[in-house]
Amino acid sequence: MKYLIMVIFFSLTTILLSNSYIGDWKVNTMGSGNKATISQNKNEISVFRIIKQEFEGEQYILYHLMKGNINGKKLKLFVKEDKLDKFEYLRDVTFKKDNINSLKIDDKIYTRVKKIKQQNLASNEKVEIIYLKKNALARKDEVVPRPRHPESMPQSEDNNQDSDVAQNNEPSFILPAGLGDAGNKELRKIKISLGFTSEENALNMKAIRLLKRKHYNKAIKVFLGLYKKNNKNISLLIKIENTYSLIGNKKEANKFCKKIKRYDPFYLCGD
Repeated sequence: MKYLIMVIFFSLTTILLSNSYIGDWKVNTMGSGNKATISQNKNEISVFRIIKQEFEGEQYILYHLMKGNINGKKLKLFVKEDKLDKFEYLRDVTFKKDNINSLKIDDKIYTRVKKIKQQNLASNEKVEIIYLKKNALARKDEVVPRPRHPESMPQSEDNNQDSDVAQNNEPSFILPAGLGDAGNKELRKIKISLGFTSEENALNMKAIRLLKRKHYNKAIKVFLGLYKKNNKNISLLIKIENTYSLIGNKKEANKFCKKIKRYDPFYLCGD
């Protein structure tokens, strides 16, 4: 029985070593925001960054949270300013695993601060070493629920976009202890907006269909109407900027590009 338990633990720790991206990472970018912390629950990964930002003379703190499946090619980017209560979905970002110590997210290289060796375990001695580190590899406070898609999940009329992820008995996202050291202890419990209401989602899908048919002027009217009704849903900023670019209205496209860069200074748009 003891031997069986050792074999099971041996297999479990091998998997943890091979697939765990938990820890502190360095981002290959200039200025603030060059540090990231990753937490993971099975195949669900969450990447958290704190960015000190200045926009039109105003200084503020921007929080970026990227979530998704470790085996996928994209993560969802949620953003929050320090004065706001909930994270809002902005856009999808590209995701690629180079190796256990290197990731490429949104065309930026992420390098693990404390590199680990990716190897198979082959002795009881190594199992004992990993046993001492078990808590570091699988911390209990890292609860990462699968986020509801802010655009494709229609909401009932009883729920608005300000409902948080703790609804329907789902746990809120809990950041690892010590994270979010910008003086805001409440950041440990993350609330994510659910996005569009069912009515708003129907209009959003209508505008997307118009775009596919190249009815750009009709699509922009729908997007602008949605944004006027709900300017908290910042994913609309990218759709509006893209649509104005397709129309050829550079002035309005640049105007909304500036709005996007308030939340995502790394987004490529404008002249």
